[in-house]
Amino acid sequence: MQTFLQNTTPLPPGSARSHAINRSIGLFMAHDMRPYSVVENVGFRRMVRTLEPRYNIPSKTYFATNVVPKLYRLEEKLKEAKSVSLTTDEWTSRSANRFITVTVHFIESQWEIQNYVLQTRVFNESHTASNLSTILLKAVDEWSLFRERIGIPV
Repeated sequence: MQTFLQNTTPLPPGSARSHAINRSIGLFMAHDMRPYSVVENVGFRRMVRTLEPRYNIPSKTYFATNVVPKLYRLEEKLKEAKSVSLTTDEWTSRSANRFITVTVHFIESQWEIQNYVLQTRVFNESHTASNLSTILLKAVDEWSLFRERIGIPV
């Protein structure tokens, strides 16, 4: 019974998971030049509900005024960072789909630690160094990170 309730209780809007999904949808909109109204499309809503039934999709206005603008501020912060570290987290959804999330960490000029999810991708390949390297290099290229300023903790 407790497992059922955990799987059907809506995600709080301020949760880390909700923020990560919002950001992923914002990246989808920005990188694939999709309109904000895509979040109102029946097919899109059905797909998101299949992937995470507990997630409530915010309005197109929320993405236009909050999520997508923050993406561009992050790019500016990354350009200003003297060095960054990347970490990964591999996880499996309840429907047995495997994913990998790439997170960037850096210290801002005011000495505040910053952590941002750069991307979450399907990761059905074997977990080899080569495949992991490919995922990380794609993230580095897509976010225009300078390779000489990147550290990857092991």
